[in-house]
Amino acid sequence: MEAVNIISANTEQAKISTASRGMWAQLASEGFRKMSTASLIVFCVCALLLGHTLGQDPPVNYSLQWAKDTGIHIRMVIEEKLPNTARAQAEGSEIADAFDMGLGHCNTELVSSRNIAQHKVCVNALAAGAYAALDRVAGQQWAIYGASSGASRIGLFW
Repeated sequence: MEAVNIISANTEQAKISTASRGMWAQLASEGFRKMSTASLIVFCVCALLLGHTLGQDPPVNYSLQWAKDTGIHIRMVIEEKLPNTARAQAEGSEIADAFDMGLGHCNTELVSSRNIAQHKVCVNALAAGAYAALDRVAGQQWAIYGASSGASRIGLFW
């Protein structure tokens, strides 16, 4: 008799467990049906942003930002250190454009290989060439422009 009672108790528990699972599934289904369109859009946007954030590589992004900042610094040097003549600024812009073109190749290689050390070597080589070219242009243009002291020439500051 006890065995029958235990079996019937277990059967009752199984029925309750099945019923409660069915009830939770029904509540969840009703909840999704009752969810407003705005809530659904917010949920999807959050999921998309989370997925996009998880796919990024912070060291690579940091290295790309560093390279971009180097290009910005070169353009600032052109504006501040070269004479304010059309010819000097045009030559400086050519140098900056050449740097940007080379930087594009360095960045493409970084994204494909994920080799940050190689990217830094590439960007530093481009920057050294750009600064040397700007130094040469500044020496030529300041002599034409009429600077006598040479205190604002690039070569004295780097």
